[in-house]
Amino acid sequence: MPYLFINQTADSPKAAGFEFLLKPFSEEAYMYRFYLSEDAKKVQAILYDPDTLVYKKMLLDLEDVSQGMNEGKIDKKDVPAPGKYRLLFMVQTENGSLESDEIPVEIGS
Repeated sequence: MPYLFINQTADSPKAAGFEFLLKPFSEEAYMYRFYLSEDAKKVQAILYDPDTLVYKKMLLDLEDVSQGMNEGKIDKKDVPAPGKYRLLFMVQTENGSLESDEIPVEIGS
């Protein structure tokens, strides 16, 4: 009788596909979207200056985020001035592990 034992799990990313752009047909709001492969205690997106790495703005600070596609909007007044930034995208999973990814972001005028 054939059988298979699996004793390890794949090391897959917990978050993928982060998008941040001006909401279609709107001049007053941005939209964000990302996918989580499992539930998360906390998700943060922090903007930094790409040259000096000086902190600019906490873009997202979400708690108890569900697995799957997550979407939302951010008012334009809550977004920093147009320019190029580095975004640190951090996910704290239910088991307490922390994963992060650094993404270049450009905010248009």
